[in-house]
Amino acid sequence: MGTRPDRTYPHISSESVRAQAAKILASAPFAASERLRRFLQFTLEQTLEGRADHIKEYLIGVEVFGHDESFDPRTNPIVRVQAGNLRTRLEKYYTTQGREDPFIIEYPKGSYVPIFKMREATAPARRGRWWKAVALVTTGLALGLAIYWAARDPRTKQPSGEGLSLAVLPFVCISEEKDQEFLCDGMTEEIITKVAKLEGLRVVARTSVFEFRGKGEDIRKIGAQLNVANVLEGSVRKAGGALRVTAQLINVADGYHLWSETYDREIKDVFAIEEGIAQAIVSALRIRLPDGQKLRLAKRYTDNPDAYRLYLQGRYHFNVPSSDEQKMAIQYFEQALALDPRYAPALAGVAYAYYRLSFRDGLPSVEAIAKARQAAKNALEIDEELGEAHGALAQILYGYDWDHPAAEKEFKRALELNPNDAVTRRNYAFYLVRTGRPDEGLPQIQRALETDPLSSDIGESLARIYMDRHEFDKAVAQSRKVVERDPRRDQAYSIMGASLTGKRLYPEAVAALEKGSALSGREHRVLASLGYALAAMGAKNEAEKILRELEEKSRQQYVSPTHLATVCMGLGKNEQAMAWLDRAYRERSLWLNSIPVDFRFDGLRADPRFTALLKKIGLP
Repeated sequence: MGTRPDRTYPHISSESVRAQAAKILASAPFAASERLRRFLQFTLEQTLEGRADHIKEYLIGVEVFGHDESFDPRTNPIVRVQAGNLRTRLEKYYTTQGREDPFIIEYPKGSYVPIFKMREATAPARRGRWWKAVALVTTGLALGLAIYWAARDPRTKQPSGEGLSLAVLPFVCISEEKDQEFLCDGMTEEIITKVAKLEGLRVVARTSVFEFRGKGEDIRKIGAQLNVANVLEGSVRKAGGALRVTAQLINVADGYHLWSETYDREIKDVFAIEEGIAQAIVSALRIRLPDGQKLRLAKRYTDNPDAYRLYLQGRYHFNVPSSDEQKMAIQYFEQALALDPRYAPALAGVAYAYYRLSFRDGLPSVEAIAKARQAAKNALEIDEELGEAHGALAQILYGYDWDHPAAEKEFKRALELNPNDAVTRRNYAFYLVRTGRPDEGLPQIQRALETDPLSSDIGESLARIYMDRHEFDKAVAQSRKVVERDPRRDQAYSIMGASLTGKRLYPEAVAALEKGSALSGREHRVLASLGYALAAMGAKNEAEKILRELEEKSRQQYVSPTHLATVCMGLGKNEQAMAWLDRAYRERSLWLNSIPVDFRFDGLRADPRFTALLKKIGLP
């Protein structure tokens, strides 16, 4: 049973097998069965490492199923039973999620050694085995030569436009250690960050590619959904201080591997692995780099693996937008900086997290922005070419300092350094729309959505920009697109409800806002929009209750005065609204920049005090 069957095709590389195994392990038939996952991994690795002769029923019982040395396969059928289950699960995988995979991993009955078979093409049934063998060898040689000469021939290029596009899928975590997801996600993000800075290469942003984590979908479908020509996928296995990373770059059109590699290193070499993968992408896609971009691609910000680990944990929390998660992110970033004070990306992370914390009413602006500004400046002193730090500083200059020329300079510098940064491009779009240049802002948010097409956050931002432009029908339609894909998005319901309020469809508006309020745990901005809509509908008592609720919350935690002003506008309490806006100005609320384009403040446009307020913050 231990010999490797003759039907194994040698031109299927070990890297390709490992890549397909990672996809299988992430698929629905295997996700819930740890035993079968271990069975598949163990027997595959034994086979790929030349130890197929050792794969016996006894060895599997001990190594995979944890039995002691007294295990007797003659009286305990666990291995035979689980082998049958494994075959059944593989059959199910190859008829569902793996139905378009180019080859099959199979366990013949009576054997625990996997074989790897190309999918059989339709052929005349009576031709003998020799014909199949000749056909396969001939096809393999022809394909191999074609790929070989295509790689050698400098005239062979990727298709223009779409060809220079890439999605880096989340690396599959196949470590036995259960707390390593942050490492797999972090490696994915780091590779995205590196290649996203390359001029001429469109790279899909993190949010969209992470939609496919654990789904095991076909590469061609993923490529079509993300509108890319190439996909990078891989897996990470960590055992103690050892690290195995498998990566492969795949052409979406035909499913063939442009490049693949397996890295067996120590955990401290993770930086070199990420750099190697980024360089391999450049080489495989034949991207010509100016000298400056070559240096940026090879740039390493820390040599301390513990600082890097803490930074990745910080990013893991940073990507969850709540105030509590931002506080956790800051803690991890600061721990990383304690180990390496010159770790510039960690400083940029601190800057962005503090800005978000204030934006979400987690901390007063005066306190949060002082820390954010210092962190951003420190990051840029270490590396002036760190796009994330320029993006953070741009937000501070726009949202808090109201220094619009300086903010635009930083936005443009950030996008020059990283043209695929969808978040900074989204922020720049809001800046343009809210400083009186809506026709310039709309193309920016649309381009951000092209870079991050499945991002609910960017999708909501497009809806909000439509609302800011008073295009309420488009805002409602875009919000509905977001909630159709993700029904938990409270902000999409909030924007939908506010836009329906703009259309004076008050019952529908209140229904959407109540849904958003429930999903958000009665978050301040959603409550404010609900209070305004209720007041506009005539439910004054209900609106007054929300105003009192926000007032009470403001005595216990920070609430931006602009939210209370919004409810007052609905109630016709213009004097109180103006008083709250004056307070927002004194506190330098980050929400003050939205009022020039917010239809709910139209009742103050003729008030000289409102005009003077806008002038003081440099807005039209």
